[in-house]
This record gives sequence, structure tokens and C-alpha cells, in this order.
Amino acid sequence: MGNDESFNVHHIFSKNNILIVENLTNLKKISSKEFNFTILPLKLKDATGSPVRAIAS
Repeated sequence: MGNDESFNVHHIFSKNNILIVENLTNLKKISSKEFNFTILPLKLKDATGSPVRAIAS
């Protein structure tokens, strides 16, 4: 989408403890407008990101 190779928005969110969850798939399978969304990231030392298991229930 954008051309910001320094990921400025990501850095702003991170400094303000705002979690970014992106690249989710199969969202059309969620049939309700209201649902619980749980993300389970891997605990990686000194990492700036992690793959997650995302669950909608």
C-alpha cells in the first residue's frame, strides 16, 4: 500500500504500546459482527514481532 520503508506508523504504535495485528486471512468465515478476538504470540527474546495464532470465537 504505502511506500514508507522505515515503518514510521509501526514505531509510533510500538512506543505507545499499541499492538499491530496484520495479514490475517479467512476473515469472511467470521459470521457474527461481535466476537472475541484472541491472539497468542510466540514469546521471542529481543524480537520486534512474532507470528501469532489468532482466534475469533
